[in-house]
Order: sequence, then structure tokens, then C-alpha cells
Amino acid sequence: MKSCILVVCGPPAAGKSTFCSLLVSYFASISKYSIVNVCYDDVAENNLDYKSFRKCILLKADKILQLLKSHSLDDLKVFLEINNIACHLLSTHETPFIVLLDDNMFYRSMRYEIFSLAKKCASGYGSIYITCPNSLLIERNSQREKKVLPKSMDNIITNMQPPNLKHYWERYSLSFNSSDFWGDSDFLRVYDLVNTCLSNCFKPSEIVSEESEHDRAVTRKNFRHNCDLTLRKYVSELCRSSFRDNCQQLIEFKKKFIDLICGDSECEDIDMLEIIDRLPRNQWNPQFTDIVCEGFSHFLEYHSNK
Repeated sequence: MKSCILVVCGPPAAGKSTFCSLLVSYFASISKYSIVNVCYDDVAENNLDYKSFRKCILLKADKILQLLKSHSLDDLKVFLEINNIACHLLSTHETPFIVLLDDNMFYRSMRYEIFSLAKKCASGYGSIYITCPNSLLIERNSQREKKVLPKSMDNIITNMQPPNLKHYWERYSLSFNSSDFWGDSDFLRVYDLVNTCLSNCFKPSEIVSEESEHDRAVTRKNFRHNCDLTLRKYVSELCRSSFRDNCQQLIEFKKKFIDLICGDSECEDIDMLEIIDRLPRNQWNPQFTDIVCEGFSHFLEYHSNK
């Protein structure tokens, strides 16, 4: 069955939990989607530090998605009940699932963990940012039963990184100001967002492709590292001998050379003549022409035997 994760993020007292409760009621009223509402405050485990707690929640979200993938609705109901997770479930197995994750997630890296989870589980991913003026945040927080400490509140407000549409993985995002009244038009926007996310679930082939790209990135990184090691020895020899007074220039040349070599998308197919032409050799004296040629011979020897 299809599923999508919606991260509902924003500073404390912005109205995230209220918004999620209204969303659950809205989607229950249209009877088209099953919805699970994971509110971090409700499933908090007091004996864990914040980092361990976040990891625990991530594992629970992973478990929910795995149960959905295996169509184990009965097991899912038991799991949700044990973990005090609110939901509205429809009985049919064909019903798409929405998993709301309600937490501050003020750093983008926190949300990227959830995006990676959605990718791993072949789900869709979207985010909703809830905010309001800082003065209202502070006022609301002072009225809460479980208040956030002023220092923590200031830290989150200062470091809050809202979803940014320029990041490809945050392109499916909405933003709401909770000082305004939430109406049907707002929930319709969320409805459209959910449909977009469900229409863009990760496919197994895409996941494999991204993993392959990761492997290629690792290869390129190792390739650059080995190039650097090879030429570092050569530059050291030159600095100890004929170019003792030009060590800094040699180091700059080596760095530029490696930047040009490893800037090519395919390390296995490098046009050496093109690399030579692209080197800004006017920065160095004519003797560097010989160094370039010798450096390339060292590089070619390494490249042919790697």
C-alpha cells in the first residue's frame, strides 16, 4: 500500500500538535486515507536523553512503515496502541497511509533523517512548517503545562531552519502561520500536498540508482585521495631538491591540478591535453612546464596501475 511521511515542524508552541489533530479530523471526515499521528511529546520516554530519544522515535516510524509495507494492519494497530500513537485507520488494504511526524526538527539535518527513511521504505515525503511571531511563541509557551526552558526556546528560535524549496528533497513543502485562522482552504492545500507526495513515492529502482550514485561518489573521493598521495610525494621530492625556494607555488599547483583532474565527472575517462590547457600556467614561471609534464607522468603511472 502507498504511504507518505509528512513532517510537521516548527518552534515550540507554534501550534503543530493542534494542527495535526485538526488534520486527523479532516482526513477522517473525507474517509479517503488512513492517518497515523506520531506526536513526539506524546510518545516521549523520560529516561532517554534527547539524541537517544530522537533515534528511538525514528525506529518507531521505521517500524510503522515496515508494517505498512507488509500489509500487517492488525500488528500495526497493536503497535500504535502500545506506543500511545493516535490514528484513524480505514479497513481496506488499498487505502493510502499518511504518517504525520510532529516535532520541532529545527535543524534541516533532523528532517533529512526522515527523508532518508521515506526513501528507504519507498514512501513519499513532504513537510509542513508551522510558525507565528516570536512574541506569541513565548506567550503560548508560558501558558503550557510542559514549558520549554527559556534558554532552549531561544536556541530553537534562533537556529530554526525552515524547509527550503531550493533543496530538492524539500520541494514538497507548505508553510502556515498559526496566528491566522485555519480554514478549509488550508486543509485542501495539505490534501493536494499529500496527493503530490503519494504520486512521487520512491521506487525501488530509484533507491538502487541513488545508492549507486553514492558508491560512485565514494569512488571519486578515494580517487582524489590517491591522486593527492601520489603527487604529494613528488612535490616533497621537488621541494627538497631543485625547487626548494618554490615550495608554496608547487603546493598551489598540485592543488589546482588535482581540482581539475577530480572535477571531471568520470575519473576513468580523462583528457590529459584538455587538463593541461585548463591549467592557469601563467601563474607560475616557465620551469613549471617541465613540472607539469613530470607530474602527469607520475599521475598516468598511478592511474594505469590503480
